[in-house]
Amino acid sequence: MNASGVSYEKIGQFFDAVMGDRTETATFIHDLIVEHRPEAKTLLELACGTGGILQILARSYDVSGLDRSPRMLAIARRKLPHVRLWR
Repeated sequence: MNASGVSYEKIGQFFDAVMGDRTETATFIHDLIVEHRPEAKTLLELACGTGGILQILARSYDVSGLDRSPRMLAIARRKLPHVRLWR
């Protein structure tokens, strides 16, 4: 469980449906990078979950992800087989 008591092992299969489209968040992150580090080529997302944001940012960057939930990472690996993911 995380600090708020949520077990991502239990909700992993529903996470994407609950979170919905992550385009707005990914766009916000991309805009911050362009503003503050326009030369950036790589991106590491901490607590990447199922990879919804990474999936979008992979269009612009060489992305990697880190998460502590094996279930969330398993989903991310199915969606993003070409991305380096760590637990």
